[in-house]
Amino acid sequence: MVPRIGAAVLALSMAAVAPARSGDCESLSSAEPWAGGWTTSDGGFAERWVRVGPGTFEGIGTAMERDGARVESLRLVEMSGRLYYIAKVEGNAMPTVFALSDCGPDRWTFRNDAHDFPKRIEYVFPAPDRMRVTVDDGAGEGFTLELVRDEARESGAAAQFGPLESRAPRVGDAPGMAGAPRPPAGREYRDVEEFLEDWKP
Repeated sequence: MVPRIGAAVLALSMAAVAPARSGDCESLSSAEPWAGGWTTSDGGFAERWVRVGPGTFEGIGTAMERDGARVESLRLVEMSGRLYYIAKVEGNAMPTVFALSDCGPDRWTFRNDAHDFPKRIEYVFPAPDRMRVTVDDGAGEGFTLELVRDEARESGAAAQFGPLESRAPRVGDAPGMAGAPRPPAGREYRDVEEFLEDWKP
């Protein structure tokens, strides 16, 4: 999720994050709705997700701003029986980790209460071709984006990324992130600490 995460630094407080309560959605096998390309109606924001392994989805988020595109590398990873949403923006040495705190049918909520902003990121799929992303401070202050599958219409994001089958986004693919640490695509991790080892300079 690109907007306003650019100032993020790694800060994960597992003690502050309650475990998810609905077992069926704690597994990455329930996250198939994420796969594909998604764009807002005005073309100002887009995400693209591809499953690259049994426990890993990889994504790229792009937000168009006045001074150019802001790009973020994303991962949805299952480790130690929990799901984690991991975001890496250009300019930050390390990614920010959000743990799954709650979930339900077609809804996933991730939190990192030790982080400044955002503390909560929620993905909801109200329909097969609709994605709603809410980013806030954990108390309701933030913003929500409504996205539509690229397959439902021609979009700037689809043109930018090319056909979904032509390339799977990988951490580090984003413009301006050359030389950033790059965990192997599809590698399965036991826990957050092992994941972050691949990001250390």
